[in-house]
Amino acid sequence: MKTRFTARRRMAIVLALCLSVASVRAWCAGLHNALDQQDALAGSGALSHLHVPVSIIWGEKDQYLSPSLAAEIAALFPNPSVHLLPGAGHWPQHDQPDTVAELLKEPQTA
Repeated sequence: MKTRFTARRRMAIVLALCLSVASVRAWCAGLHNALDQQDALAGSGALSHLHVPVSIIWGEKDQYLSPSLAAEIAALFPNPSVHLLPGAGHWPQHDQPDTVAELLKEPQTA
């Protein structure tokens, strides 16, 4: 049986890890700055000028990042492919490794 944690409990676990493990603590220290930089890049419109293949593979049952976020991310690129995997959660590469592998092998065009 899967244990489900509330958002508050998950945050407590993350905070406990951040306070107890030096490498995780260092990662957490830079997280806000990294997210601010990521948001600035996304907001700048620079991604719309990329002419490279972009494939977004998302778990339809992701409990952490809503599938609607996949559409928001896709809108940042000129010609992305979006794949919502039914039954997959936050880690589709673990939930459906064969499907993800096949998607990654598909020829992509920019």
